[in-house]
Amino acid sequence: LIIPLSADDPDQQLIDEQVKNLRREYSDNQPAKALMFEWLLFSLLIRIGRKLHSAYSRSEAGSRYEQRYKELCQLIELHYRDHLSANQYAEMLNTTPIGLNRACAAVAGKNVSQLLQDRLILEAQRFLIYTAAPASLIAYDLGFKDPAYFSRFFKRRVGLSPGAFRSQRDT
Repeated sequence: LIIPLSADDPDQQLIDEQVKNLRREYSDNQPAKALMFEWLLFSLLIRIGRKLHSAYSRSEAGSRYEQRYKELCQLIELHYRDHLSANQYAEMLNTTPIGLNRACAAVAGKNVSQLLQDRLILEAQRFLIYTAAPASLIAYDLGFKDPAYFSRFFKRRVGLSPGAFRSQRDT
């Protein structure tokens, strides 16, 4: 594991100072030299250990977030047509909506709702590009109860109506 340090990091400055003190103690011939050297070395090792623990904890949190994000993506693939809420996904993953949003933000830079909307838009675009199905049928297939709402949702997210999107792709 690599410990990230920078010149302006207070821990780096303390570690540098302790290394200097160790060198000085090693080269000086003072009473209780061995005891002082041992104490300084022990102090340095504790400081490095704390820094390692902190770095390791951050990497563990990152991997937990990545795991939670992957689990969410799998659930979204299974249920995106069901229009479940972020709370329902959090419940399925035995976490809180806040924790789930944190994981999504850390990994993808988006919240759960944005991921759900992205998935619906992707599927809508696929339908519009690769099928001749009317927008109303696509809306129902994607779980929208109102085709007009689907059209507004699509236009708000893509900037074009479903028909305009299809026409643009056909040219």
